Amino acid sequence: MKQIEKYITSICLFLLVMVSARADIFEFKYDTESMSAVLTAVSKEAKGEIVLPSSIESNGKLYYVTAVGKTAFKGCKKITSISLPNTIKSIGEGAFYECEKLESVNIPEGIKSIEHHTFYLTAIKEVELPFSLKSIEHDAFLACHSLETVVISKNVEHIGEWAFGECKMLATLDIEDEGKTLTIKDHAFDRTGIKDLYLPRRVKNMGEYLFHGCEQLQSARVLSSIESLPKMMFADCSSLLRVTLPEGVMSLEYGCFSNCKKLNGIILPGSVMKIGVNCFDSCESLDSIVMPGGLTELGETAFSDCKKLKSITLPVSLKRLAPGTFSGCVSLISVDAKGVEEVGDYAFYGCKKLRTKILKVNE
Repeated sequence: MKQIEKYITSICLFLLVMVSARADIFEFKYDTESMSAVLTAVSKEAKGEIVLPSSIESNGKLYYVTAVGKTAFKGCKKITSISLPNTIKSIGEGAFYECEKLESVNIPEGIKSIEHHTFYLTAIKEVELPFSLKSIEHDAFLACHSLETVVISKNVEHIGEWAFGECKMLATLDIEDEGKTLTIKDHAFDRTGIKDLYLPRRVKNMGEYLFHGCEQLQSARVLSSIESLPKMMFADCSSLLRVTLPEGVMSLEYGCFSNCKKLNGIILPGSVMKIGVNCFDSCESLDSIVMPGGLTELGETAFSDCKKLKSITLPVSLKRLAPGTFSGCVSLISVDAKGVEEVGDYAFYGCKKLRTKILKVNE
């Protein structure tokens, strides 16, 4: 009997030591008016699975844990998962910065913003964003190389610069339709692993280099209510095969599809009036393109080095060919451009197979 009592006592002492040790890894800042506590720091020796308590006692008073402070877990390189209580209402910038082994964190309902660099360089694989979320700030998930899936709920209104940039394993991006107007800033998904893209109508403001360098991207369906496709939006998407653009787009800006080596055909909406500089530069597989009837501007080297393009018909609304427009199109045989009155330098440079040019102006 004494041995059993001794054993139970030992177990209780062990558990007490463990609880004390676990509690000792946290540092809090207390607010005696609201009786709330903010987690300000976590011991760098913390490891494995971490459970943040919903309340903490200090000097005989009970405080509810309502926030994870700025850089609270920064550099905790041994932690693999974090469980946050439902009492948490805010998570500070850089909260989990460089937690290299961190694979999972629950984000409680009520969180409205994921601040900048919150998950920078973590090993997070999947994240369930709360319905309450409205904003994902710049660099929030930058370089999360293990992140595979992201669902953007209909309440999210803002995704900042480089928010998911360089998430190379991010294959699935699901932006829920029929929600609030969504703004996506520069480089937000630059060099991610997205394979199939759908941008719903609620995406009405888009930044530059948005999906630049997404080498796994094969198809893109853009239904966004936009007038301009931003600079370098799909540049260097080397696997891109199919693109659908919405009626109403008036301008394709600088380098939109530059170096999309597998893009072999595209139908441009009739609303397009401008194709910018380098727009389809080095689209080596592009062999056909249906030009919009109201096109008035074709930028320099817009179709340079499209090595498989054999023929092109330009609308009579286009009056000028900019320098280098079709330079390096080595398979180009015929050009029908009845409305063109001015041809820039080197517009057809290197087009050795070109036999037929129908222009309004005599070169």
